[in-house]
Amino acid sequence: MAAGTRVEVHPGLLEWAIRRRGTSVGELKERSGLSGLDEWIEGTARPTFRQLEIFAKAVDVPLGFLFLESPPETSRLPFPDFRKKRNRNIYEEPTPELLDVLHDSAAMQDWLREYLEEEGFPPKKFVGSISPGKYSPREAAAIIERDVGLTDHPVWKNRQFRSWRHAFQFLYDRFVRLGIIVIVRGIVRNNTRRSLDPEEFRGFAIADHQAPLVFVNNNDYQAAQIFTLIHEMVHIWTGQSGISNWLESEERVGLRYMEAEWYCNETTAEILMPHQDLLARWTWSAKEAKRTCREVKNLAAHFKVSPLAVAVRARTLGLLSRSEYLDLLEQLKKEYRARRKKNEGGGNFYAVQRYRLGGDYFLGTLRQAIGEGKLSYREAYRLTHLYGKTFDRCLEQLDR
Repeated sequence: MAAGTRVEVHPGLLEWAIRRRGTSVGELKERSGLSGLDEWIEGTARPTFRQLEIFAKAVDVPLGFLFLESPPETSRLPFPDFRKKRNRNIYEEPTPELLDVLHDSAAMQDWLREYLEEEGFPPKKFVGSISPGKYSPREAAAIIERDVGLTDHPVWKNRQFRSWRHAFQFLYDRFVRLGIIVIVRGIVRNNTRRSLDPEEFRGFAIADHQAPLVFVNNNDYQAAQIFTLIHEMVHIWTGQSGISNWLESEERVGLRYMEAEWYCNETTAEILMPHQDLLARWTWSAKEAKRTCREVKNLAAHFKVSPLAVAVRARTLGLLSRSEYLDLLEQLKKEYRARRKKNEGGGNFYAVQRYRLGGDYFLGTLRQAIGEGKLSYREAYRLTHLYGKTFDRCLEQLDR
């Protein structure tokens, strides 16, 4: 079809695409230069094929969708949605960014599962090995620490970490060694224009006995990412896939708004802040508000979690009354929002790809399959969204 050919498009599809993108007609016109957008929506004019291509790219929808009779069903999530939005119930519709990283992650997992099954690899026994009805959160925490090799590790037991990033890397490496795809990214593919909003989701887990996968939103600040990493791993151990944006707020205290999320939150808290250790270190009166805030921050630095996570844990263990907890929460929330920052922009591009693409286990298996002739470069490019020399240099990082 010639670029200048006028095409028929149902106005409702244009409106659907704009709503899905989360933008306005005015903003889209300014950003894309499509001055005739109002007339297309009103049905008084038709776009050219080239203009429709520009529109599709601007709103991040496949061009073919715009030739349908009605909007396609693209907002259905493939597994349980455990997200809660502040001052609202469940999110009404996922953004295109969330849907795209879900689909990209699922494609990586599907390939790895098929490859491992064809090669005769045994299933990973830890996936689904914990039943919430059988094990308490404290018992579940002990099982996960044992399976990951944390129980007697001196660095973990004594929290001998130089920084939050060091703690995250320590945990990340151990999960990857178990054969888990662990993706850490804050953008869709390599498009810096398409950022992932941690208010929408902090992470997700796709449980699978061959190729379990965990995704951590890298646009959250580091302490929150550590909690998310463990939280999603608990989902893997319980065999329960899901999307999370766990809230560090009163909603998590005493309110089992979703049993699966409550269980994962409590187990995560026990792994990161063991109750006996926290009780031993909590040696002051919570009524000393200024000291409480200071000490909570000190505990957060020790356990390598956020101060809000410590506050919730203290409330759950009965160390804070509801009023004391809410007063402390108010002091910490402003700092919480101010400290959240994006982490995608820094670092060596090729080193960052190892995290964006699931870690050395996935990339190493990918390279092995290519070497064996069981995976084409074209398919590898499709899975990683890296091409040519960029893809080759990414794999070279595995040898460093």
